[in-house]
Amino acid sequence: EITKIEATNLAEKATAGGIKAGFAIKGGQFTAKEVDELLNIMVKSSENGLVTRDSSIALRDLLMTGTLPEPHHLRDFAIAFGEDFAKSAGKVARVPVSAKGQIIDALNLPRAVLASGDLSATFRQGLILLLTHPEKAPRAFWRQLKGFASEKLSLEMDDVLRSRPLYRDAVNNGVEFTALRKGAQLIAKEEPFASNLAQRLPFVRRSERAFTTFLNEMRMGAYEAAHGAMTAQGASVAEMKLMGNFINLASGRGTLPANLDRYAPILNTVLFSARYQMSTLQLPRQIGRMLLSKNPYMRKEAAKALITFVGGGSAILGLFNATGKGKVELDPRS
Repeated sequence: EITKIEATNLAEKATAGGIKAGFAIKGGQFTAKEVDELLNIMVKSSENGLVTRDSSIALRDLLMTGTLPEPHHLRDFAIAFGEDFAKSAGKVARVPVSAKGQIIDALNLPRAVLASGDLSATFRQGLILLLTHPEKAPRAFWRQLKGFASEKLSLEMDDVLRSRPLYRDAVNNGVEFTALRKGAQLIAKEEPFASNLAQRLPFVRRSERAFTTFLNEMRMGAYEAAHGAMTAQGASVAEMKLMGNFINLASGRGTLPANLDRYAPILNTVLFSARYQMSTLQLPRQIGRMLLSKNPYMRKEAAKALITFVGGGSAILGLFNATGKGKVELDPRS
């Protein structure tokens, strides 16, 4: 990595012919139509919140003038076009593959394998949204099965979801939708599958597609149900963002303290699903804030979540206690 001043100096030398020809990229080799097609993909990814906005400009400059992209642009290229594209661009730009990323990827591999071969999102991360919006469950579950069966269908369903009228509004209000395409950054994946290396093993990629498809569909369905009612009741921007945060927490996407989200793949190697555990801790406070809201729909949603959160947990503990399969402490002061 170099400073901005050093980069400017190198660019000036390149203009004057001071850089060896072997390191140069010949610009202007793409037609305007070809550039537009690629840029449209990047712009769409940017609007969906998957990549930074300046990556579109970096791609345009790479294709038209041969300007070398920065490392964070290469990571965005991987999300939009796949890992092979980013690796190819990285070789041109002489940016080595991150050794740290390879290590984290390998450390997350056992957990990805352990989480494969089932449809655990339904009754784990997706349980609260499933119980508060049971009418959305059949569609989400059916799409989960189709995602497990076919890569092509899962990507088509993901494109359709991201083109729905309220998708961009949901993203603006903080709802997080997980990246589904291969080559996505580990931080953009669902926690159990934060390993691109594991996708080469049987059933891992299938399970990741099913897991991600179900949770994204439940998040979108929950937001669509909330948007119409809350808008009609005059919900403020702050209340819509509060609802967006609730949808994240209710589907296992908690917020790590002290801006540790970028380190989630590392934490996952130790805590299995760090953000899911944080969502469990943060959900009671979120429900309390919603119960105090002036918006009737939000209070109703909080009440349903409270019954699910407390009632469901109590039912499970009661079942363990009744069957003798586990030791349960019945004293609430404990």
